[in-house]
Amino acid sequence: MYNIYEELNKITEYIEEHILDKITITELAHLVGLNGNTLKSIVSCLTGITINEYVRLRRLSLSVTDILNGETITNVSYKYLYNSPSSYNRAFKKFEGITPKDIKKSKNRLKLFNKITFKENIKNYNIDYQIYKNREFKLYYISKKSQL
Repeated sequence: MYNIYEELNKITEYIEEHILDKITITELAHLVGLNGNTLKSIVSCLTGITINEYVRLRRLSLSVTDILNGETITNVSYKYLYNSPSSYNRAFKKFEGITPKDIKKSKNRLKLFNKITFKENIKNYNIDYQIYKNREFKLYYISKKSQL
């Protein structure tokens, strides 16, 4: 039986394993047998953020550890696929409220965005619903025949 929560956890695992690579919605959707738009809708509905935002926040969180371990800001920015150290600095400042170079001096707690784990939590809700009769419509599709 298809469990969407298990499939979404496959996606988060894939993102963690490929966080230093370019990740596309298409490849994530292919992993779980959905189209890209459906996957984007499901994830944003369940998490409140887009898949791209999730990847960006995970990269920023992981980059904190690298900076604290002494890696240069330039190396970290390219490692996490930013176009330049200045674009990384802007994203980091927006995320943490401080620049990467000030991270070791800061006495404030740093934000971390942890990996999302999806869990099925079924409750018995009483839902009021109505069934409407819609007018009849025709559905057309185009199929390509392939030669084997």
